[in-house]
Amino acid sequence: MANQFSDYLEAEYGKEFTERAKNLFYKMSVVEDALTIATAAGKNVTAMHDATEYGVFGALCDIAQTGNVGLKINLDDMILQEEVAGVCRFFNMNPYEAISEGTLVATVNKDYTNKVINALKQKGIQGSIVGKIVEKKEGLKYSKAGKEYNLERPKFDPYWAKFEEYLKKAEFKL
Repeated sequence: MANQFSDYLEAEYGKEFTERAKNLFYKMSVVEDALTIATAAGKNVTAMHDATEYGVFGALCDIAQTGNVGLKINLDDMILQEEVAGVCRFFNMNPYEAISEGTLVATVNKDYTNKVINALKQKGIQGSIVGKIVEKKEGLKYSKAGKEYNLERPKFDPYWAKFEEYLKKAEFKL
């Protein structure tokens, strides 16, 4: 959205913010992230999923469904870049449900999590421990600011509706 509709963001946040947001486009690959995690933890990596369609929430739900497990996630521990938060706020999208190219969700044996985080850090890749796998009967839960919520797979990715909406607005500006 930052690259396609930069004039809207620049009017709201200024040129410097908009340029930083646009540059995130070049950080969409998760190949190096995945290789780093696999190298650091080997067979102790139990799942990896890029958070493209349906964002982080979609990726987490897919992992839980495939692994037949529950999850407890703390959004306060999740990295949300200032630029992503700002773009999502401007376009009124939930950053956890919108397309999140460049984000890799991985589950790793708890004895290897710090090793993985350190390996990512050495490569200049941001990473954090945001939760744990639990028994399926405990369900899918996330917390934010001390409140717990049920984690559900998003019904749609808000990116595409907003993309279409702003594409129409841009056409009228021509």
